[in-house]
Amino acid sequence: MIEGMDDILEEFLSESLENLEKVDNELMGLEKNPNPKQILASIFRSVHSIKGTCGFFGLRKLESVAHVGETLLARLRDGDLSIDSDNTRALFKLVDAVRDMLNNIALDKQEGFTDYSELIATLSNLAQGEQLVVDDSDTSEAGPVTKSTPPAEATSKLESRIPEGMEEALSEFLSESYENLEQVDEELLLLEHEPADPEIIASLFRTVHTIKGTSGFFDFGRLETLAHAGEALLSKLRKDELPLENIHIDALFQMVDAFRSILDSVQENRTEGSGDNSELVELLSNLRTSHDEMQHNPLQAADAQTHDTSSEKEKTAPRTSESTVRVNVGTLDILMNLVGELVLTRNQLLEQYKHTLSNDDMSAQQRLNELTRELQDIVMKTRMQTLNTIWRKLPRIVRDLAQSLGKEVELEMVGGETELDRTILSAINDPLTHLVRNAIDHGLELPEERRACGKSATGKLTLSAYYEGDLINIEVRDDGAGINVKDTKKKAVDSGLITQAQADSMGIRTAMNLVFSPGFSTAKQVTNVSGRGVGMDVVLTNIEKLGGSVELDSEKGKGTLFHIKLPLTLAIVPALVLTSNGQRYAVPQVNVVEVTKPGLSGQCSSIEMVHGIPNIRLRDDLFPLLYLEQIFNKTTSSNDKFYKQAAGNGKVILLRAGDRRYGLVVDDIIDNLEIVVRPLVSHLKGGTTFSGATVLGDGTVALILDVVGLADQCKVPNRKSNRAGTHMAEGTKNAANHGKNQQLLLCQNPQGGRMALLLEQVVRLEELKSDVFDRVHGQMVIQSAGAVLPVIDFAKWINTKSPLALQELSFDIADQDLPQLVVCESKGSQIGLVVSQIIGIVDSNAALSPNEGAGRVRCVVIDDQISELVHLDELINECRPLLLDRIDSTVE
Repeated sequence: MIEGMDDILEEFLSESLENLEKVDNELMGLEKNPNPKQILASIFRSVHSIKGTCGFFGLRKLESVAHVGETLLARLRDGDLSIDSDNTRALFKLVDAVRDMLNNIALDKQEGFTDYSELIATLSNLAQGEQLVVDDSDTSEAGPVTKSTPPAEATSKLESRIPEGMEEALSEFLSESYENLEQVDEELLLLEHEPADPEIIASLFRTVHTIKGTSGFFDFGRLETLAHAGEALLSKLRKDELPLENIHIDALFQMVDAFRSILDSVQENRTEGSGDNSELVELLSNLRTSHDEMQHNPLQAADAQTHDTSSEKEKTAPRTSESTVRVNVGTLDILMNLVGELVLTRNQLLEQYKHTLSNDDMSAQQRLNELTRELQDIVMKTRMQTLNTIWRKLPRIVRDLAQSLGKEVELEMVGGETELDRTILSAINDPLTHLVRNAIDHGLELPEERRACGKSATGKLTLSAYYEGDLINIEVRDDGAGINVKDTKKKAVDSGLITQAQADSMGIRTAMNLVFSPGFSTAKQVTNVSGRGVGMDVVLTNIEKLGGSVELDSEKGKGTLFHIKLPLTLAIVPALVLTSNGQRYAVPQVNVVEVTKPGLSGQCSSIEMVHGIPNIRLRDDLFPLLYLEQIFNKTTSSNDKFYKQAAGNGKVILLRAGDRRYGLVVDDIIDNLEIVVRPLVSHLKGGTTFSGATVLGDGTVALILDVVGLADQCKVPNRKSNRAGTHMAEGTKNAANHGKNQQLLLCQNPQGGRMALLLEQVVRLEELKSDVFDRVHGQMVIQSAGAVLPVIDFAKWINTKSPLALQELSFDIADQDLPQLVVCESKGSQIGLVVSQIIGIVDSNAALSPNEGAGRVRCVVIDDQISELVHLDELINECRPLLLDRIDSTVE
């Protein structure tokens, strides 16, 4: 082994894997691009680069595969072969084979156990212009194919073939190879749209050639063989010796996939794995037509092409090595930790000397603060990566899944340059991929279904990202069928997630959010894509663990939108420091909506009880209140104590936990500062109350509240605010054009039906107790807020015209489970209206007024269900002679 080669090998692996991702996208472009020369050239360069480096490292298997791929790409690029689905498929397999071997090398310095002889033969046949399907007798005539290393030979560790000190070089090789494969992916996708672009083909050739060359250096025979087959094909394409066709693009995509598979194996166990790429190599070989030269000396031909592409690459792409440098991720983590310690030290200094600093000291302290902030920002930027890092893999996923489902999908990605902390970026990779796959599988319709609905046969899937304050917004939108709320409710009832009664009273937005329930799926049958009832709940959980949220919006027949909000980083975050029962805690500001204080002078008019749970009313909306001292001490304080605490020195922090909002009652808020998030000790990690810890300026430790965990622990429900009518942007715009939205309080009446009241006529909500009832002149009344209110049972009023019937109730006041009371007011008169359940507050774009229409109620459609809108004026007018006048005189 040669010492000091680890850096070179690591660079080779890194660039090769990057090139394979690029080849993947380029192969996808080949399938749709009628002018693929530029894409083929780019793919050829990528495969050629891999092949060339393989020889340096002694990666024979990788070199062989890359060589046949290079040969096929060369013929496609040069116009000797035309692009077709067979070529494209074979190139995809080539990429996969090279990737597999590179991953194996990265793991344990082996090319893996997979036999790629079939892949090599396939690539060779394609490069020779032969048919993809050949008999066994034809295989021997497909041209000289370098056989991959047998499994027994492949089991040997790379350390036995590469000099000592090559670990870093291998890691670099894997990293660059992965990057190169991403580039190949992109270029292949471009080739599908522009098959005559010579620059793309040249770039592909260089990439594959590079992977092949480095594979040979590391003795990755399987990867080298596959890259060689791809390189040969790309060489033909680059020289226009082959007309680029879909079959070439498919083959190159397969090559990219094979590259990745091999690279993954190399990265995991330092072997190329036990896969067999012989079919893909054969496919790439068969895609060549003019193959006499390659038969005589394929390696020499591919090497000759290397010199051509090298000068071409220098002319077309400026080198960036002088302006960038690769830094180990571990080094960045250490640097980030040191900056965190610096921030803690700064906070301690500010806390310790804030009352004793002179003016000169204050100036120095201010300068220290500025420098710390600048250093923190710069180090944070080193951890930031663009969304394109994970988005560049999606076009290939969309292409493959759309083809397997028989759908036509156009993918648009906007804002890929938006940056996120690499930790968050890594965590959202799988959730985003699932949302994309879900949109294609469940959202977008088949072409014939879309045509029948008057849509374009091609569905559109849009990913967009943008900043909003300290948050990043990511939207996944499709123009598919949307969510069928009725079917969703039925499926949830059939699955036992909700009852039929809950489904009947459930609003549109709440019903749509059922898709996030564990075990819920609308798929009619289980496939390898969907139907198992796992996925969307995991998406929501993973996003909320990052301090983010997912909002769902959908309109039947129009499409679906998933809106994700995430913090930019989790390492150093701004937070509020609060106290409760003598203890200090921190809550991230990203979860804080606002800070408020309930009513003063002992009057807690803004706090109302609903089902025994205190709620705070803010701007005509109700939010449940959590009492931090009760949560931690596991005590149940009386309402009087709670009101005293809330109305005295306590403050309420309105928090956001995904789609949920709730108020947290604390003693005081003492500071607003940046905190360094530290992990919890092992015995605290299993809980849901805290997400981390931090050290404050005075050296004390403050636990960081888990806003989502608290909501889960206290069973805070999703917000009941539902938007009637449409839910996409277009629908919202139309609603605004038709009239001003009005809010309604939606309730369930004692008979099980739904009723609605104008929210502007609702004074407050109260929970009935048996000891508050009394009778005045035979009428049931209660004392509330220093006044006597007549109690009207909606079920009695709506079903009778006799005023005397209003003196009775349809329930027994001795029952423990009493209905709720809505205190309403119209024209200065108040009554208490008995309802069974408060469903929530909804918006209506209908022009409603208290006196509109004739009769006691008006039927309106809210959330696709019929509700009775109560004419409160009519009710009070009917009750006034019997109730209100008498009660008024009695009170006096």
